[in-house]
Amino acid sequence: MLRFYVCEEDWSNLPADTPLPHEILTGKGPIGIIGTIGDCQTRACESRWHALDFWPLYVTARMKMNAKLRFVIFDWGDTLMSEAGPLDVPMADWPDVKCIDGAHEVLSRLSKSYSISIATNATVSKHNDVLRALGRVGLKQFVREVFCFTELGYKKNEPEFWNAVLAKLGARRDEVIMIGDSLEHDVLAPMRFGIRAIWLNRKQEGFSGTESIQSVRSLREVPALLEAG
Repeated sequence: MLRFYVCEEDWSNLPADTPLPHEILTGKGPIGIIGTIGDCQTRACESRWHALDFWPLYVTARMKMNAKLRFVIFDWGDTLMSEAGPLDVPMADWPDVKCIDGAHEVLSRLSKSYSISIATNATVSKHNDVLRALGRVGLKQFVREVFCFTELGYKKNEPEFWNAVLAKLGARRDEVIMIGDSLEHDVLAPMRFGIRAIWLNRKQEGFSGTESIQSVRSLREVPALLEAG
């Protein structure tokens, strides 16, 4: 059994998306877990850790306990569609566009069980440009929402971006997962905000951080990973 402590108070029975105290957000307060954490990295019992270092592990453990996934969010460029083209022109207007191998198959499958959205830091393509590009490769039909920097004014490493995403979807943090090829923007950034993530790590690059990160080499591995919980 797991017990969760935030600023020395027992948070074990609170919802996973309960807002954190100011002391935690500023790194001044402790956060801890007593017990084991399944397939997450196990830490010694009856110990406390610095909140900002330990927060991603805490989030992963809480979500594994009580999450029901409803929303799957994909990065756009080099996750679903190739970025091999003129970067100063909206992708929708490129002479040739193509989707990443497995994208159509995976979105078609996942859209039957989850709500699919796009989250992108693209600085040239606007909301409708993203939809036009997706339409050119047959992916638009699977996508419910598009969240882009050019519309929101924030990028994925800023909490305001994810506040807007959750508000638009009507979702809790533990109902959402982000999938993308950027370790920082698609994985670590949403995890810091309390959202699960999967790293599309085609090159099998190493990661030396303390966070427990799920990764796949191909989009085709994603459905099985989601089904496994």
